[in-house]
This record gives sequence, structure tokens and C-alpha cells, in this order.
Amino acid sequence: MPPLAPSAPTAPFLCVNLMSAIRDPEDFRDPNEVKVVVDREGNALYFSREPIPSGKKYGKPVTGYRQVCIMPFRRDFLFRYTQLPPTPLEIIESVDMLRILEHGYRIRMVETPFETCSVDTPEDLRHVEHLMEGDPLTSTYQEGPGERMVRQILLGDRSVGEGAPCFLIAEAG
Repeated sequence: MPPLAPSAPTAPFLCVNLMSAIRDPEDFRDPNEVKVVVDREGNALYFSREPIPSGKKYGKPVTGYRQVCIMPFRRDFLFRYTQLPPTPLEIIESVDMLRILEHGYRIRMVETPFETCSVDTPEDLRHVEHLMEGDPLTSTYQEGPGERMVRQILLGDRSVGEGAPCFLIAEAG
């Protein structure tokens, strides 16, 4: 895949998402990892929890990409998105970004060279904590109320309270 360089779009992107190459074949098969394929411009073509692209008939190794889930939306589009009805592929794949594609909007994907890990399960949390043990920056942080809240949310503690922030959304410009 050619590197994705920023281009001068004719219109602002409504939604952007990061992606990173999947290096571990086990992650490529993992249904908890959302995979994405993009067109030559870097726009998402499809998201799936299955391995895409397949590569079965290609005969050579293929590079798969995972959705990193850092998704800035333009403010007006975020409000529009929340009013769009769920779509068949979104429901089948259990991937909310498919709602955007099925309603005819584009999602610009931007590749990051950094290896990323999602934290969706207690096992994921333990894996990331293990990775952080060797990180020199980890010791510079102290666990504060925000980190405890995130840990509680990730572990399914619903006592955190309604309205607890799970992600941040920003609008450029």
C-alpha cells in the first residue's frame, strides 16, 4: 500500500480515523480487532472483524490494517451521525463506522507508524499494563481520578455514573 500523505481535499473531511499495520497474524484473525481496507486515496472501503483483505488467492503475504479508533468528527457531522439509523452491515459486523459508509459518507483513514493496542477486555487491559511496565514514561505518571475512572469503565464497573467520558471529540478549525 502506498504511504498515506496528507492531501489537499476539495472539501473538509467529516470523519477521520487512524489505522496501523497488523504485525501479528493472531491479531489479524482476532474478531476483537476491527480491520479496514482503504482505496488509493486513503478512504475507508470496508471495516470487518474478519481478516480483510483475505489474501487466500493472492499467494503472497498481505498487510492488514486495524482501526485505531481515534476518530475526530466535524461537530455538525457528529450530530448528523447520531441521527442516522443503524445499517445492515453495521449490525452484521458490529462496527459502527459502517453506518457512515452505508449512508454514503466517506471516512479518511490515516496510517500511524506506531503499534497500537485496543483495550476492550480485561485481558487487553492486562496486556497493555504489561507493555507499560517497560515504558520509561510510565513512572512519570501517577494514577489519578481520571485513570481510575477509565479503569473502572473498562472493567465494566457501572457505578462510575452516567455521563462519564469514554472518549474525546475535537473539531479542527
